Amino acid sequence: MHYCFGPQLLRSSDLDLIMSTENQLAPSELRDFEFHFAPYCELTVDAMTFLLSYVNQLCANNHNVSFCFDAEDTIKQFDGDGFFKHLSSSVSICPVNSISVGRSYDRILTDRVIKLININADRPDQTVTPQLADAIVNAIKNSQFARRLNVAVFTIIGELIDNILQHSSTNIDGFSGVEIYNGGKLIRIAVSDSGRGILQTLRPTLTAEFPKLNRLNDTKLLIEVLKRGVSRHGQGRGCGLKTSADWAIKFGACLDIRLSNIRIVLFPDKGKYALRTPICFGDLPDIGGTHICFTFTLDI
Repeated sequence: MHYCFGPQLLRSSDLDLIMSTENQLAPSELRDFEFHFAPYCELTVDAMTFLLSYVNQLCANNHNVSFCFDAEDTIKQFDGDGFFKHLSSSVSICPVNSISVGRSYDRILTDRVIKLININADRPDQTVTPQLADAIVNAIKNSQFARRLNVAVFTIIGELIDNILQHSSTNIDGFSGVEIYNGGKLIRIAVSDSGRGILQTLRPTLTAEFPKLNRLNDTKLLIEVLKRGVSRHGQGRGCGLKTSADWAIKFGACLDIRLSNIRIVLFPDKGKYALRTPICFGDLPDIGGTHICFTFTLDI
């Protein structure tokens, strides 16, 4: 399978659309995967966490994976963002033409701060949440607003990472990252794991705990999780995704969730998350785990 990513800034949803267009077979039917990156190709933090999880899953299942670059500058950029540090060592990195396109453009978007950290469930690092939250708060030039946002981002990141530690059940590391533009005017918080997806862990408990929800499709069930805090542990138990969403909605953040083979994008509407068109993507490449990104566009 050959995936080509062009000269643009790519979100995880962009990767999905490219991969679903080119993907004709399931990963289990393929042996070799090549990811080709054009000059000026850049990844947002949610694209990084998503692609790292997808590729590391392929490698864990003994697929041959290679990354091919048309420009040395793109390789340097990926390296500077910390991407290669988290990539499986079995991935082959091969410059195609070894062309340097120059750094006169700096980045597609300037004034960008990225921090990317791996999450290991067997060796949890309690400093990850404060590291990522501090990266956001320290980038915001309005100190009063930074203090307001601090509790929200700390809670969001902590809850999502805790979900990985408690529920993902995999030996493959998860990832969490933050991305900040223009002194905090645009912020992305991304968390990705390679384990059991949120609905895969929830559905086996629905018959006993929430029988009326058992008839819902994945999209509608996910909406209920966000509305009601549905937990596989039953009524009255916490739900990290709902807690994170409740904090994010206070600041008007959009929510992008990628499950096994569907993607759902939710937008704030009168204090809650609502579906708008286009929001659902189907027939996407299969990937294990849950992949979440909150995007904050702030007027500060």
